[in-house]
Amino acid sequence: MLLLLSFRLFWAGSPFLILYGAVLIVGFAVSIVGMRPFLLECGAYAAMATLSGLDGIILYVRSASNRSIKLPRGKWLNVGLPLGAGLLFGVIFIQANPDLSLAFGNRLNWFFENLHHLLRNVIPYPGRLVVWGLIVWATVGLCVQ
Repeated sequence: MLLLLSFRLFWAGSPFLILYGAVLIVGFAVSIVGMRPFLLECGAYAAMATLSGLDGIILYVRSASNRSIKLPRGKWLNVGLPLGAGLLFGVIFIQANPDLSLAFGNRLNWFFENLHHLLRNVIPYPGRLVVWGLIVWATVGLCVQ
C-alpha cells in the first residue's frame, strides 16, 4: 500500500506531495534491503542511490551505443533501390493526376491533424516529464545497489 501511495503522490501531486512520495519510496527501499528506515540512514541511502543511478544510466548508454546492426554491404540495396523507385513512381503518379492528388492530400492532411491531436493529448506538460526522468534515475539507482 505504501508503494502504491507513493506512486500516486508522484503522479498527480503538488510539489510537497511529490517530495513526500519520494521520501516514502526511499523509506520503502531502505526497509526492503533490510535496514531500519531511520531518517539519517534514509538520507544516506538516497544519496547512494542517486550516485549509483547516474552510474547505471552511464553504463546503460555505453552498452546501448556499442550495439549496432551489422548488415552485409550490398544486401540493403536489394531492398532499398526497389522501395525507393516504387516510392518515387508513386509520388510522380499521384502528382500527375489532379483528382488523386487532391484526395491524397486530404487524407494526408487528416492523418497529420489526428497525429497532432493525439500527441498533444498524450504528451504531458514538461514538469511531469522532469519528474518521470527523476523517477527513472532513482529506480536505476535503487536497482543497481
